[in-house]
Amino acid sequence: MTLYVTVLDRPKNSEVVVSQLADIYPYLSKSIESVSLIGSEEKIQWVRNNTGLHLSFPANASGNYAWCYKIRLK
Repeated sequence: MTLYVTVLDRPKNSEVVVSQLADIYPYLSKSIESVSLIGSEEKIQWVRNNTGLHLSFPANASGNYAWCYKIRLK
């Protein structure tokens, strides 16, 4: 199963936080297998905790308007 997260503005601190995917909410019951940023070869660092799913955002990410993370679930 795959989940996509679209970001519509370049983050100011090199991190995207998806608060609705925090581990305290029931919206995501499966474990995360891997995370990638479509169009980037950079390894995406991520952590999921009670404040959200925290995703690294590469400084050299191409594009000006939108970016899409691909989240593979187990």
